[in-house]
Amino acid sequence: MTSPMLQLRTHVPALLRVVRWQPVAGLVVVTVVALAVSTGWRAEPPQFRPAVWTVRLVAVLLALGAGFLLDDAAASLTASVPMPLVHRVGLRVLLLAALFGPLWAAILFVVRARVPELPVGGLTLEFVTMVALALAAAAIAARVGIPEPGLIAGAVVAAGAMVAFVVGQRLILLSLRPQDWTLAHTRWAAVLALCLLVTAVALRDPARRALPSVKAASARR
Repeated sequence: MTSPMLQLRTHVPALLRVVRWQPVAGLVVVTVVALAVSTGWRAEPPQFRPAVWTVRLVAVLLALGAGFLLDDAAASLTASVPMPLVHRVGLRVLLLAALFGPLWAAILFVVRARVPELPVGGLTLEFVTMVALALAAAAIAARVGIPEPGLIAGAVVAAGAMVAFVVGQRLILLSLRPQDWTLAHTRWAAVLALCLLVTAVALRDPARRALPSVKAASARR
């Protein structure tokens, strides 16, 4: 049986080769430029409300990039490797965290240096929720056999951002009033939990469901 460490050493280099880096890199560049134009190149510090909306826009752009990072163009090849599906996707999530975690922390550091009252915790929860939405959409798309689930994930994130913008004030999702902040992010946390649940269900390896029937057929022989 192949050891887990050997599986990692053989799968990680292949993962780095099949990831669609071009759209991810493009969105990261757009994100950095938008952040610099909005907050970094002005003599006066940005006001609180524009700063929060700028960080939210950056979160949407990065979540769009996350959808492409989770795209598995080599799914038909990696499906036959001994590593379970949830582990293969877990490697992509770790790669996503390694890339976007420090970038997000740097973004918050830059903006908060100019806007000290920036609500870092709440904005981070919104960002993680949007990334989880991309992951859930990509997992469902891959489950039903769509060849490029990253495109679907990006579309779902964009649609989710538009829905949140349209109904956000009514549902207090995007309110900036201090008295609404706790309720708004309790709802964000509920959406995050739902996305993680959907992802966990979608990532159940089909081979494991087929295993009992294979064993039963072998026993009848």
